[in-house]
Amino acid sequence: MLFFSHALLHANLVCSGKTPQEADQLLNEPPWERLDKIFNEAGIHLRCEAPLLRAASVFTEDRDHVLRFKDSRTGQLVSPNSLSSGEKALCALLFLEYSTQLGASRYGLILLDEPDAHLHPDFVKRFFRVLVSIAANGCRIVLTTHSPTTVAIAPEGSLYLLTEPGIGAPQKVSRAAALAGLLSGVPALSVIAENNRQVFVESQYDASLYASLYAILRSYRPKDVDLGIRSDVSLSFVASGSGGSGSCDQVVTVVEALKNNPFVTGLIDWDRKDRKLERVEIVGRGERYSIENFVFDPIVLAAFLLHLQYVPEIAGVKASRTFTDANPETLSEIADEISELLLDALNKMQTPAASASREEKEKFAACVRECAKVLQLGNQAYLDSGARVEVGYCSGLSVSIPQWLLLVRGHDLEELVINAFPMLRSFHKRSNGLKTSIVEIILAQYPELIPLGIARALAALQHGAGVTGDAMPTNVR
Repeated sequence: MLFFSHALLHANLVCSGKTPQEADQLLNEPPWERLDKIFNEAGIHLRCEAPLLRAASVFTEDRDHVLRFKDSRTGQLVSPNSLSSGEKALCALLFLEYSTQLGASRYGLILLDEPDAHLHPDFVKRFFRVLVSIAANGCRIVLTTHSPTTVAIAPEGSLYLLTEPGIGAPQKVSRAAALAGLLSGVPALSVIAENNRQVFVESQYDASLYASLYAILRSYRPKDVDLGIRSDVSLSFVASGSGGSGSCDQVVTVVEALKNNPFVTGLIDWDRKDRKLERVEIVGRGERYSIENFVFDPIVLAAFLLHLQYVPEIAGVKASRTFTDANPETLSEIADEISELLLDALNKMQTPAASASREEKEKFAACVRECAKVLQLGNQAYLDSGARVEVGYCSGLSVSIPQWLLLVRGHDLEELVINAFPMLRSFHKRSNGLKTSIVEIILAQYPELIPLGIARALAALQHGAGVTGDAMPTNVR
């Protein structure tokens, strides 16, 4: 009737001598055009068909106008009866929004009993946009739901938990608490938007490594150390570059481009560069050059070699499982022996075999050159590992190890490892194979050997801006 009345008034004005443009100016915006705008804002691909009058009279045979829609994508006519239950529910709400905008309906309160029961999750977002528009016209809205999607989208502070009848009044709850009640028995399902962080890293290889390390630490609970890793906050690692390529600059660029999303952050290597970046965490800042310097930590590397029985013993230790009970002095001796073996490989790389290819010789020369910078010994035999530094592990232990192993470029350290222990080449032939194997074989079995810098970085990402909850524990900073 609303459509017909507007069309009839417009036709009468034209019959009385007004031009169609003048009639448009005298009347309000046609209801079908306003509804079209509302549909468009809600993301609904429907447009209203305007009534066609053959006479400007209430007695016209067109007075019983039947509402029809047209699909804006295909141009086909759509009957309201052919709409899905979710589309019907959304359309009903859109008509209500239209009437409140016109002032035709001044509802003080609207009660909705599980209106989202038939809505696709994507429709729930549109549904809430319409509710917000209706509420902006002074109407209060109360709805009940059992849908985790609806709870996840609802504004924080608007949620109340209904208990059993007679037990008490509805209790105001946080989004996390409401979802916990709805998802009881489904612990793997996490739909809290602010408790999901997307972390951009340099390459797909880094993404895979960090995802594995995060999964290990998320379930690891040492007795005497609070690592600050939260089980209720999910981190998803995404490569900023295609394939194995990527760079710190790409991560920074992507995070900057997505700065309006508070749940996007980045994670990059230190690379011995002093940088202050917003929403980008630097793993190993001031301590380790890159992720390789964590994975090829001398204690971790020794455990890997002993576990696979590639060496009979290291510093008197014959089994990787004894690492978890070893004291800092023993672990320091293990680090020294690994350092000596790597230095020996470095010395040999200065004079590569005659059979080495030109590419290998160039690679060796570059590796030696970079290591010489760190060791500050010039072009000579590397017999002394130089300065030492205390580093922490997730077990709570601090161990003194040769600092050069932490400061040398990660790729050069990997090259040294392969040359010092040729039996590891079979792992290295696969993309990221050696690092992945160390994480999956050793660190997954002995998470207490994970260097503390990894836990610090992951905890910082979880406790960063945009994540709800307590501040990061001071003992992991």
